[in-house]
Amino acid sequence: MPVLGFGTSAARKVTMSNVEEAVQVAIDVGYHHIDSAYSYLNEEAIGQPIQKKIANGTVKRKDIFYTTKVWGTFPAQNWSKEALKRH
Repeated sequence: MPVLGFGTSAARKVTMSNVEEAVQVAIDVGYHHIDSAYSYLNEEAIGQPIQKKIANGTVKRKDIFYTTKVWGTFPAQNWSKEALKRH
């Protein structure tokens, strides 16, 4: 897993299309570790450009490390598992 990752936390005023573009550029310039969190509410906007870059051969799935954080409102183990299943 790459030590340096591209963080995707952004102010609510940032549009999802801007998030998608930022992730595409990040992959183009060499980031293979994309970091997110449940609370950012931008998982779809991150996943779409990753899927596009894999589909067009820019990167292989095995080379992308997508990390996230389970939010503090999911403290119990079964809540964490459920959160991961949903997202």
